[in-house]
Amino acid sequence: MRNLQLRDAILARFVPGFKYALENRETHRFRDVPVTLHHLELFMISQQMPLHRYPVHALECISASQDSSKREEFTRRLEVLTQVHSRFVLLLQSLVHSSSLPVYEQPEESFNPRTPKNELRELSFPAPLSLSFDVEAAAVPEIDTVAAPRPSYKRHTLPKMKTTSPSSPLLSQQSLPKRRFSSLSRRLSFFRTSSKVPPPPPTVPRSLQFYSASWRRRDTSISYALSELGADDSPLERPHRRFASVNNSRDSSLSSPASSMAPMPVIRSSSPHDIQMAISRTRAPILRVFVPCAVMDEDAIAACEEQLFDCGLWGHLSTGDVVCNIGFVPETTGNNGGRDESDRDRQWLLFDGSALVLFAPPSSPPLDDPLTLPSPFYYAHILAAHTNQIYNIMLPPSDFEEAPEPTLVYSTSKVPSPHSHAGFASVKKYMWIARVTRLARTQFSNFGEGEAIGQGWKGEWVLEGDGTCEGRQVLVDCIRGCETEKRQWEFVREKSGGGRIWIKLLHSAPATTSPTADK
Repeated sequence: MRNLQLRDAILARFVPGFKYALENRETHRFRDVPVTLHHLELFMISQQMPLHRYPVHALECISASQDSSKREEFTRRLEVLTQVHSRFVLLLQSLVHSSSLPVYEQPEESFNPRTPKNELRELSFPAPLSLSFDVEAAAVPEIDTVAAPRPSYKRHTLPKMKTTSPSSPLLSQQSLPKRRFSSLSRRLSFFRTSSKVPPPPPTVPRSLQFYSASWRRRDTSISYALSELGADDSPLERPHRRFASVNNSRDSSLSSPASSMAPMPVIRSSSPHDIQMAISRTRAPILRVFVPCAVMDEDAIAACEEQLFDCGLWGHLSTGDVVCNIGFVPETTGNNGGRDESDRDRQWLLFDGSALVLFAPPSSPPLDDPLTLPSPFYYAHILAAHTNQIYNIMLPPSDFEEAPEPTLVYSTSKVPSPHSHAGFASVKKYMWIARVTRLARTQFSNFGEGEAIGQGWKGEWVLEGDGTCEGRQVLVDCIRGCETEKRQWEFVREKSGGGRIWIKLLHSAPATTSPTADK
């Protein structure tokens, strides 16, 4: 469409989230993704296509003994639908990342419901024998219940009522039951052996309040007669990082939204494949390709890259983007109880800046430096229940004059357990923690060619290590900047949020680089 204003008005009417992304666009930083009315028509059809139709048809193609022209035609139609969906995802991402306003802190809700603590088996470990002092007196118990710091701003504040006049009848009626209840409780206290007030329920962290409810699509029927898209004649350009450049003068705070920023729409979705997820600046976009296969080998990955190249989207990819081949149907085996098998079958493709590589969360993303991602929650929407993302990183230096001393705590964490009904067990053990502050806006990556560290990594960092002498020494070396190699850190999302980043050291030895990451 030549008239861009008319195009934007039409897209704001039919594309979910486009209006919000358009209101926060900055023209000088925006890179347009070509979209036509024909693309919009195909996008509307793709919104009505159930996701299960893709793997079902892929299974038919894999198990078919002979070729069929009708099957090949429908395969081509599904390819076109995935390409046009990816086109609009990249358009929305280009719009929202063109804004230099601070990242709006959205209410977050985990896709995976939390399991109550009483349903998990609990294992408690004693203090390490290497500690010579009194561990019981030095340790801080149950640090998990400490809530994350909240933003300092208040959205709605009601003025306090002056109490110069006598109390109203309504107030007297409300206070009367309280007085009766307090006097009754004092009487009953004489007959009790011990009066312990039950602790308040733990507050839900912000990291578990991101997305809520579910987004229902209309059930209207649309014809599936499609015409093939023409080849895009735009030349291939080196992919860029759409969220790399940030205006530091306007990046004063991540917790207080700017007054000129449009309010964030409520994202009602239970699926990471929803188009509305593309307007988030703290979650990785999920692009779609359709290549029927049973194994994600080099030929299948090359076919996925070819589809993105043919439709002209390869030059609009950014480092860290997730690509989902919804035509991937893994082969079934006789052993159904292996956890490694489920992780192997849950394979995504990740764009590392030059090619598509395999990515199986919660393994570390195969990137030069994950600290250049916009947020540590970047892949939280594609994680399984009770799992945390692992990052192979080298901590940047912090802005302290004197290195803080680690504190010994009695911490609780969840580990996989085949003997537990929920599949996980609660483990209590002694750990060392240290609190430091990182200023991401003034520092740069050591591995990503001088790229800026993501905004979501800025704030208070809580480092957690094994409750041993070796674990304490590793934390001290990391804080003082003595480390020269990457280590495996687990991002504990249940304890993170509200400006706090909680990472746990998995191994004292430096992380080994996988062959996929070296690609």
